[in-house]
Amino acid sequence: MSSAEDIKQEEKQGDIAEFAPINADVDLSRITEIKSLCENCGDSGMTRLLLTRIPYFRDIIIMAFECEHCVYRTSEIQAANEIADDGVHFELRFTPGEGADKIKRELNRQVIKSESAKIIIPELDFEIPPSARRGDINTLEGFLRQFSSNLSLQQPLRTAEQPEVAAAIDKIIARLDCFASGEESFTFILDDPSGNSFIENPYAPSSDPRVKLTRYRRTKEQNVALGVVADSSDEEQSSSSSSSSSSATHPHSEGEGMAVAEGLKDKLKSVFDVSDRLFTMPGACHACAKENETRYAFTDLPHFKEICIMVTECVYCGYRDTEVKPAGAISEKGVRIALDVNHPDDMKRDVMKSDTAAVFIPELELELSHGTLGGKYTTVEGLMQDIKTNITDSNPFVMGDSSDVEQKQKFLEFLANLEKCANLEMPFTLVLDDPLGNIYIYSPLAPQPDPKLTIEQYTRSFDQNEIFGLNDMNVDHYTPEMKEEYEKKQSEQSEEHTSSTSQDTQTATMLKRKGENYKAGGLIKPEDHEFS
Repeated sequence: MSSAEDIKQEEKQGDIAEFAPINADVDLSRITEIKSLCENCGDSGMTRLLLTRIPYFRDIIIMAFECEHCVYRTSEIQAANEIADDGVHFELRFTPGEGADKIKRELNRQVIKSESAKIIIPELDFEIPPSARRGDINTLEGFLRQFSSNLSLQQPLRTAEQPEVAAAIDKIIARLDCFASGEESFTFILDDPSGNSFIENPYAPSSDPRVKLTRYRRTKEQNVALGVVADSSDEEQSSSSSSSSSSATHPHSEGEGMAVAEGLKDKLKSVFDVSDRLFTMPGACHACAKENETRYAFTDLPHFKEICIMVTECVYCGYRDTEVKPAGAISEKGVRIALDVNHPDDMKRDVMKSDTAAVFIPELELELSHGTLGGKYTTVEGLMQDIKTNITDSNPFVMGDSSDVEQKQKFLEFLANLEKCANLEMPFTLVLDDPLGNIYIYSPLAPQPDPKLTIEQYTRSFDQNEIFGLNDMNVDHYTPEMKEEYEKKQSEQSEEHTSSTSQDTQTATMLKRKGENYKAGGLIKPEDHEFS
């Protein structure tokens, strides 16, 4: 049996292996040193590893290599968490001329670039592919200076051998320096299929007016490049052996999957009237790309519309996903719903939020743009908890030791007020806005008016229709035959209208002339009838 000292020593080693929050004062005992080969001189060097955690973001490994023989040094970071479900696409637009303080704040944004991410600057047709650099953490200005410095390294040699190429690169270097100094507008795009890259929001907890974030599903090629799934050639070679033994060796069997489906059906029946409307749809798992089935059921929300509840569970990798989508046609108008929350019963109201809806809380000056939080069916209390989780996870640098003191204090005050609203210590107004009208808040008085609920319908703008592809949507004449018949009918109607208009004009002219003749002959008085 181990002594007490041995147990304490093991506990200490376990603490060292954990990911501690990032801090300027690093405990040297947490640094792991490993002898490794120097790729520059071939001799032995030292690699130092630090396991750390960026608050509200994820765990990372900071690696630094140094060779005492040739003084070669390099450093990189790697994400220690699992690969995210979706890829991320950040598009940052910088515009100068807003004051030195704002320019400095914009250029001091922290940027995390994983080893699978690429950086694009469209104004220069400039791209850093994923294979060009390892994972890195720097400020926006730091990345721009880094690009400029790397391009300048071989310029003397290029000037001597390829003067035209060197002159073109000099122009790029000059513009990169202008971008880094905040003298010129530019676009900085960070695209990462693994979802492990990030751009800081200096305006947190408010939305970032400079950055547009898009999440997307990875393609099969991207999953193969990340190592999430095997190459198709490897799968074909092992398909016969894996298919015969998968049911015996994998912890998730087909029978268990059917049990999950029946359990889902029973659960839905206890909440909704789904009767026998439970269907399956074949597809591929978003995580491992294996064949999978999505089970979905339709149900009617009282005084709203029909919705579709979709549940996916992969029997191979255990991936699970739940989503709620509205069914039926797109509403003719957008809908805005406001709920005054000041009673515990208000927190228990059901909320249906689509993936195109925006969320506002005016008392906190909080705005979550369209698409944030995805589509879900929850309660007001559950939605408030999701909002808090989303805000803290989306702003990791605000709580770190590198954050601005004033900004950190402002963020903490906002979180405190948000917590008061979630605990109903402060009354607030919950506003849902969906241009497609797919939002719902339960009313116990329906169909009678609810004094706490305000529902407003509005006409979508042209830009909103453009975003959702409604301006180009044609549901009446979408086949060539129907289009030809429609145009022919329109042409005939136009000709009939033109002919009718011509006849009406001739008749009016004739009557006018007759009227003038009658007036001249004294048959009628001018005040009795006027032809004009």
